[in-house]
Amino acid sequence: MVAERQPCVLVVEDEFLTALLVEEALAEAGIRVLGPAVNLDQAVELAGADGVDAALLDVELSGGDEVFPAAEVLAERNIPFAFVSSCSRDRIEGRFGARPMLSKPFRDREVQALTAKLLRPRRR
Repeated sequence: MVAERQPCVLVVEDEFLTALLVEEALAEAGIRVLGPAVNLDQAVELAGADGVDAALLDVELSGGDEVFPAAEVLAERNIPFAFVSSCSRDRIEGRFGARPMLSKPFRDREVQALTAKLLRPRRR
């Protein structure tokens, strides 16, 4: 019998406590976390990593960078992602405006439900 592969979700979050909360919520749901990426360079690098099934992205990262270059890599690879941020939806670049967004602060079950939605098999 072959064990089912645990889904892997990239987390891009520069606030330590928030990243920890997201990681714990995902671990509780049986999801493996890649990251957290805390800056744009790490986010772009990990967005291109093998085995990423979905991603949760904070919009504003340290140093004033925004996560959109990493979002572009994910979009090009057809990897589902959502934004988890305290900024307003109007800060999201237009091409990503239809992506799901979870506002901070959040509850564990909200992170889990959003991630489950991202991980659902997509219709062709």
